[in-house]
Amino acid sequence: MVDRLAGNAKNLLNASSSANFLPDASGDTYRAIVSVGDIFEAIHSTVIKSGEGIIGDLIKSRRAELINDTAADPRALLIPGTEEEQNERMMVAPLLAGQTIKGVMVVWRPGGEPFGDTDLEFLVRLSPQATAGIANSRLFPQSPRPAAARPPLPPAPATPTARPHTDPTPR
Repeated sequence: MVDRLAGNAKNLLNASSSANFLPDASGDTYRAIVSVGDIFEAIHSTVIKSGEGIIGDLIKSRRAELINDTAADPRALLIPGTEEEQNERMMVAPLLAGQTIKGVMVVWRPGGEPFGDTDLEFLVRLSPQATAGIANSRLFPQSPRPAAARPPLPPAPATPTARPHTDPTPR
């Protein structure tokens, strides 16, 4: 579910990339559990430190924000494996459970139409779904066996358990 939300956020916001970052056990560093788009490989190998860079600052403050020129933002740090782009746009929304930060959702757009308040509102409204998806994936991990290795479902009964409805009215 979380990967679908990242893909939907990317597509619906006309972004080039999207990712969901989760904290490690210490809660001080975050890694992407899912990323889609142009820079997904660089995103997956990136470690975000709480309080450092745009994303880390927004993690620490638990705020959502849109940045329409990341190169002009003094908090900006270049993600290793990417190149600095003029007019790169970014939106960040925290994944909160009450006041506890469970992660962060990020989308990027290189140039083009700037993000607006309605775009940020949309991302913020997606964030509780991502938080729930993360919680559900931890509560109900996927089966360790592939479908082919699972026992088959029992066969359907040979005779129907209910009789078909017949109209008692003569014709």
